[in-house]
Amino acid sequence: MSAIAALTCNNGSGPDGVGSTSRGLTHPLDCGEKGAGVSLPIEESWRPIPGYEGNYEVSDLGRVRSLDRVLTCGSQRRRFTGQILSQFPNGEGRPTASINRDGRPRRVLVHRLVLLAFVGEPPAGHVACHNDGDCTNNRLSNLRWDTERENQLDIVRHGRHWSAQKTHCPQGHAYAGSNLVTGSRGGRACRTCRNAGMRERYRARVAAARAATEETP
Repeated sequence: MSAIAALTCNNGSGPDGVGSTSRGLTHPLDCGEKGAGVSLPIEESWRPIPGYEGNYEVSDLGRVRSLDRVLTCGSQRRRFTGQILSQFPNGEGRPTASINRDGRPRRVLVHRLVLLAFVGEPPAGHVACHNDGDCTNNRLSNLRWDTERENQLDIVRHGRHWSAQKTHCPQGHAYAGSNLVTGSRGGRACRTCRNAGMRERYRARVAAARAATEETP
């Protein structure tokens, strides 16, 4: 099943989410791919979202749900039925979900919710990375905390860096083999041109030093 399908399927049959560690919903969560006339359930584990325990959970398949709860609205108490939350892409195409605490809605990145719930807080300087380069695939198996440098290198490895489609430098040298230099942020450079530039700058410094020596009385 695709990552998008995993976010939206709900066939209306089966028990509450498998592996849930908190209160369940009043509607079923099992969903599956249909084959030979049979709906096959998908194993799915749920965990509370840190800071929103008792109200929201996220699954290892990248889905987010609210839980059944009773809230005080003015002088009345209202019961809210839990449900799978819709997800919408942000400006970069990354799925987000809107969760609410103390009457304040907040739109959060789903991949961060999955990692926070199943892995924990990231080490200092680490960001959420997608192993396959697909920012819509927020299954736990596809996510990891890693450095920004590794995140940029992922972009290069998956062919999505702005210069990844270039095969030669402006001077016609191939970006391949020992001639390819990869920068710390994922950019590529031509070793031949870089070495030529270093030699040219060295010769310029030597010539300037000689000129200065000759002018000294």
